[in-house]
Amino acid sequence: MGSSARLIVQEYKSRITDKQFATRRQEDTMKSHTSLLALLYNKGALVYSDLQATAYRSHRASSREKKVYCISDDGIVLAGTGLVSGIKYVAEKAQILLQVWKSRNDGRLVPPQEAGDLISGIIDLNPGLDSAFLMGGYDHERDRPLIANIADGCVMQTNLFESLGSGSIYVYPRGEVISRKVLSRLPQEKQERVVVFQDIYDALDQLEFPLEAALPLGLDAIASGPQCDVFSGGEGFQVMQVDCKGVAEYILSKENAQKALKLLHGQEYAAVLPGKKRKKDTLPGLEGLMEIFEICRRR
Repeated sequence: MGSSARLIVQEYKSRITDKQFATRRQEDTMKSHTSLLALLYNKGALVYSDLQATAYRSHRASSREKKVYCISDDGIVLAGTGLVSGIKYVAEKAQILLQVWKSRNDGRLVPPQEAGDLISGIIDLNPGLDSAFLMGGYDHERDRPLIANIADGCVMQTNLFESLGSGSIYVYPRGEVISRKVLSRLPQEKQERVVVFQDIYDALDQLEFPLEAALPLGLDAIASGPQCDVFSGGEGFQVMQVDCKGVAEYILSKENAQKALKLLHGQEYAAVLPGKKRKKDTLPGLEGLMEIFEICRRR
C-alpha cells in the first residue's frame, strides 16, 4: 500500500524542519522582489522567472539567479519568490520527499497534486521561510498539465495563469489579457460554461493555444515585470516547459528576449492594420520565434 504526501511529511517532519526557519517573521518583512508567471497551454505548462535576486530588502544580490527548479523529472517544477535561502531549502527538501513518495508508491509517476501537498507541508513546518511558490506539473494519470500557487501551506489554482512576486502587479493584468483572448476562441456555448477554474481545465484540450503561441505570449507578460518593477530584472529570463515528455528549460538573455518580443509585437501590429498584407520575408512567423527559443534551450 502506498503512502500519501501528508503521511510522508509527518514521518519526515524532523528532517524537513530547519531551526533558521522555525519562527515566523514579522508580517511586513517579506519583500519578494521578483516576477514569476505560470501559464497553461493545451498540452502542457510553462513557468517563467526573471533572473534578479534582491538582498537586504533593496539591494541587488544577483542578476543571474535561476529561480525555477526541476524537482522531479516526472514533470514537476517549482518557482520561488522571497528569501533565496528559503526557496532553495524548499526545492531541495521537496526533491527528496518526491523520491520518497515514488519509492513508496511502486515507482508511479508523481501526480502534481501530491507534489503540491508535499511542498505545502514543508512550508507549514517552516513558517519563517519568507518565501512563496508557483508550481507547474504534468498529471500523467489524467493526461493534463497543472499549475498552482503555493503560499502559507495552501495550494491554490485559479486561472489559465498564475503570477507571483513584486512584479506580479504588472504581470497579472497581462496574464488576464492572454486568458481572455485564448478563451474567446472557444465556441460561444462553451465560453459560457467557463466560470470557475475547473472549467478551464475541462476545456483545456479544446483551446487553440499551442506551445508556439504560449511561449512568446508568456514571455511578453513576464517582461512587463522588469519594465515596471524596479526590483525585477537581471540579465534575462528563465522558462521551464512541462508536458507529457518531461521538462525542458530555456534561458533567454536580454538580447534574445528583446529579439523575440520585437518579432511578436511586429506580427500583432501587422495583424490589425487594415488592408495590409504581411510580407513573408520581412516579418517571420511563429517559426522565427520558435527558432529563438530553440537557440536558448538548455535541456
